Amino acid sequence: MTLQESIRRILREETNVPINVKRRFDRLKKLVDVVLSNSHPCDFLNEKHYLGGILYDLETFIITFEMEGMTNEQILSFVKDYFHKYIKQYYINSQEDC
Repeated sequence: MTLQESIRRILREETNVPINVKRRFDRLKKLVDVVLSNSHPCDFLNEKHYLGGILYDLETFIITFEMEGMTNEQILSFVKDYFHKYIKQYYINSQEDC
């Protein structure tokens, strides 16, 4: 099972995640992928700093890329809660190229 499939399964089972967030999973995943592909993991001291940098970049993206039905805070909170392992894995995999 991939990490993305794992996140989807968790979202189906959790009741505290708003339905509008669940419906926009694919768009949020694409947004995270765009931010990750434009990042430079070698510029960060560790994965904690990298996650902070990704969240900062996401905040910049979502200011210009409005997602109907979700606030900026909901987007950042969702990414922080559900994509942190995905972002961490991306950081670890990218360290080989540093």
